[in-house]
Amino acid sequence: MLTNFEKEMKKREDKKKLIKQMNDYRIELNVGGKHFETSRPILTPAGSIFATILDEKQYSLFLDRDGTVYNFILNYLRLEAFLQPSSLTIRSYYGK
Repeated sequence: MLTNFEKEMKKREDKKKLIKQMNDYRIELNVGGKHFETSRPILTPAGSIFATILDEKQYSLFLDRDGTVYNFILNYLRLEAFLQPSSLTIRSYYGK
């Protein structure tokens, strides 16, 4: 039987493992100078281009793309639905 001290130490070790697992899932993205954070499962579903780019030990990624519109792409990956603000149109985005 574990003493109270041993139980407390086990709880702390379990907490440390959980925090490490959570951090292992976190991916930092720099897309055209804009910074985003998301989880590995969001970026790497089966067949995803990110699944082929990211290895198990990689926690950050730079994409030379327009960070302004990447927010919409990331939301699509999270929600599997495209959310477009009514004020954003292709013409207004490109100033036409």
